[in-house]
Amino acid sequence: MVGKDINEIISVQIEVELDSLEQIIKVFGGIEKEPSIQFCDGNAELKLVSTENSLAFDGGSVAKFILTFSVGVASGVVANALYKAICTAVRKIEFNGRRTRITEESIVQSLETIREMILSSENKKCINKGMEKSKTPTAKKKKKQKK
Repeated sequence: MVGKDINEIISVQIEVELDSLEQIIKVFGGIEKEPSIQFCDGNAELKLVSTENSLAFDGGSVAKFILTFSVGVASGVVANALYKAICTAVRKIEFNGRRTRITEESIVQSLETIREMILSSENKKCINKGMEKSKTPTAKKKKKQKK
């Protein structure tokens, strides 16, 4: 995957509820040994983490994934590939624990929101680190001036 640096990769937990695991088996070629698929020229990866039976009255299955993609890849491109890969048989989908509609537009918006939140929190960390570094020398100077 491009962007092996942890600061260049966005990871999203995905949970889907399906009628059956047939679509997942078709996409991944099986469900053993945490299979994964790559798309967007290797800049995005979808890894199947687990499958289990749903607790809903009408049965079904739940599949959990980890989606990772490079910061430089547009969220819309990743969302469209994800939608085509697994969303044809999905009844419910959650990104990082937040449920969303099963439409390409909603998935694009959810991934873009997650991407922006991650990038803005990373920027805040960088800004805060920079502020701490810049405050430290001035704080020492003020202490020296008081003495």
